[in-house]
Amino acid sequence: MRKIISSFLIAAIAFLSPNLKAQGYEIKIKIPQIKNQQLILGHYFTKQDMLIPDDTTMLNSNGVGVFTGKNKLTPGMYFVFLPNKYKFDILIGDNQKFS
Repeated sequence: MRKIISSFLIAAIAFLSPNLKAQGYEIKIKIPQIKNQQLILGHYFTKQDMLIPDDTTMLNSNGVGVFTGKNKLTPGMYFVFLPNKYKFDILIGDNQKFS
């Protein structure tokens, strides 16, 4: 009986472990014109009147950075704030691992 329960627990953990890894977000960004600079990922509060930062990343010498977090972001409109004070919008849905 113990072997059956142990086998079931091992199978359940193996089945659930990919789902546990799927939690959170990983947004890769590449802007070759901007190197070794910090970017901010944030969301809007009250119809773009207020910008709320959620995460930061540092671009490397190739202009590549990754925003990561353990918990998923709330789906909606987000912005990436650039060092030159410009920003661009992105929509984030259920799939939160993209580039």
